Amino acid sequence: MPLKHASRRKAKPPAKPELILAVTGHRDFGRRGKKVAALIRAELDRVARAHANTPFVVVSALAEGADRVVARLARDVLDARLVAVLPMPEDAYEMDFATAASRREFRALLKSADMVIKAPILSKGRKWRAYTEERNHQYAWGGAFVAKNADVLFAIWDGEPARGTGGTAHVVDWFLAGRTPRRYAMSRVRMRPKASPYRAKLIHINPKTLSVRRRRAPR
Repeated sequence: MPLKHASRRKAKPPAKPELILAVTGHRDFGRRGKKVAALIRAELDRVARAHANTPFVVVSALAEGADRVVARLARDVLDARLVAVLPMPEDAYEMDFATAASRREFRALLKSADMVIKAPILSKGRKWRAYTEERNHQYAWGGAFVAKNADVLFAIWDGEPARGTGGTAHVVDWFLAGRTPRRYAMSRVRMRPKASPYRAKLIHINPKTLSVRRRRAPR
């Protein structure tokens, strides 16, 4: 009797790797908040059209302003899962939030995150708890994590030089260069694979001029 051939099941196509979005930028947009949010939503729509059937993740420090707007809209538009990157313990971080309502918003977003990554303390003693350069380095660690791991970086800022260590301009420079200062390379968590299938891209939205510039990162 002839042997019966086993029926072959159609192999499922391999799942696409997550496309990682991240954000850096200003905390206050003045009276242009709604217009800035509309521009962010439009850019997220463009990302969705360019990457159909792709899973998304948004990486955010959940500070006031740009961090929270991009995090909320990425979840709304892309159904992205949220990864929170905290530059310091929550109690110290909340010192930088202006109102009780802002602190409640932060806690709610943090509670809803799929993953929370916490920065190591980079200096000895407790100077980082005050508004010092040591505290700036904690923020820089978070910015470096964002720069290292983003496929698409949303930079919501006026294009001016950084006002302190680890400011938005520094994060953008690190992202475009594809490398970060060694002192901020202490995290064992790496989200973006070295052989990522996605071309790195910067989306710069200027809240003063309401202009949008898209730029490929040479990496």
